[in-house]
Amino acid sequence: MVIVKAPDFNNLIKLINDVKDKESVYVALEPASTVAALPRLVCDYCGGPINGSPITYKRGRRVYYVCCRTCLRELKRKLHAG
Repeated sequence: MVIVKAPDFNNLIKLINDVKDKESVYVALEPASTVAALPRLVCDYCGGPINGSPITYKRGRRVYYVCCRTCLRELKRKLHAG
């Protein structure tokens, strides 16, 4: 998440255009603390969006989130091979 503050609309558009790899843009007219945005989870194996509840896999101190059983199987295979 990137939070930008601009003195006017034109500067805001310029700042938003300068942000690389953005998926969504939310504009708040109030202070940012009044805006609640839900994080969007992506699969730790394929990089696709996770819709609904993620499948979790814990290995050591790390928790991985995957979108489906296939990605879980492939993630386990990748982690155990390396």
